[in-house]
Amino acid sequence: MSCRDCDFRSAGKGFWADIPDEQWNDWRWQLRHRLTSLGEIDGRLRLTDSEKKGILLASSRKLALAITPYFFTLLSPDNPDCPVRRQVIPRAEELLRAPYEMSDPCGEDGSMVAPGLVHRYPDRVLFLVTDRCASYCRYCTRSRIVSGVGEQHLAVDVEAALAYLWEHREVRDVLLSGGDPLLLSDARLRDLLGRLREIPHIEIVRIGTRVPIFLPQRVTQDLCDLLRGFHPLWMNIHANHAAELTAEVRDALGRLADAGIPLGNQSVLLRGVNDSADAVRDLVHKLIRARVRPYYLYQCDLIEGTDHLRVPVEEGIRIVRQLRGYTTGFAVPQYVVDGPGGGGKIPLNPEYIVGEEGGQILLRNFLGREYRYPSPPSSRQALGENRSNPASSSAHSPIG
Repeated sequence: MSCRDCDFRSAGKGFWADIPDEQWNDWRWQLRHRLTSLGEIDGRLRLTDSEKKGILLASSRKLALAITPYFFTLLSPDNPDCPVRRQVIPRAEELLRAPYEMSDPCGEDGSMVAPGLVHRYPDRVLFLVTDRCASYCRYCTRSRIVSGVGEQHLAVDVEAALAYLWEHREVRDVLLSGGDPLLLSDARLRDLLGRLREIPHIEIVRIGTRVPIFLPQRVTQDLCDLLRGFHPLWMNIHANHAAELTAEVRDALGRLADAGIPLGNQSVLLRGVNDSADAVRDLVHKLIRARVRPYYLYQCDLIEGTDHLRVPVEEGIRIVRQLRGYTTGFAVPQYVVDGPGGGGKIPLNPEYIVGEEGGQILLRNFLGREYRYPSPPSSRQALGENRSNPASSSAHSPIG
């Protein structure tokens, strides 16, 4: 074993040591045996009172509880502050609502042009193809519609969505999400991808998924061969902590990369999970070794019941400042916040432009040292316009 691979440890089987490998490695077995109740978890974890109440109440009112046996093996049984455990075990705090929290913080419902199809950005759409996930993240942006527990339910009309896409030639990019698209059967995925590929103006398809993290067994060679037939196809996974990147995950990601699929990672900045520069640095270093490029670091959306997990924006900027210049440039994710209510993704960056003086732009590098860069008149004029009109700055323009 290469020393570079020594910390990609197998998750093992934990409480399921007597299960034959053939069953353990079957993704359908993993889904059938997910832990979904207090009775299944209590005794396997030493639960706090907050966790017991969260499992009994939050998981029946806000967002269902479901954890694959594979992912459950990564949870510390004795430490409620385990960064992996905090992501999937409900807590009583989820029943609280801060005054600024929302049920639909990204304003997706208002931009839904067909059941399941969201068209906000000019040239791309979000296609929500299912409301189910392999496991449920307690900070889920779409907790209002996924898992079948909340009052609102996701309606998906594939025919209406495809008809809309045929009519709107400005759409060149389709992002499949949900829920998790990789929970669809191979046959349904093949049919959906094939029908999207028939639309001549759609240039790329992207898949947003946490299946390679929660359920790496789903990433079979058959699935990878299927996906290979629909290039250009891109995929963003979702890992928040280095402990989630096991040998099983590394191998699943390797199969996807070998199928020619560019892989990116989207993390959410979470209190007690990855709210330090060391934690984020460990994660991104491990990601690039697993052939995944860090893409976004999200400020936690203002979803109801997540205030106990939210990190101040200033802390996020500080973390990015401690990464930039101290690690590989492409390993530094873009820190973004979704403008509440539908504003789109807005980059949040440390301040590297100090100002302008005597025809020169004053810059500050990662060490805090200042430098001067000559600025042509047109650049100086644009810089002055942006200072006087913050709305014209590209830093305030949503990106995809």
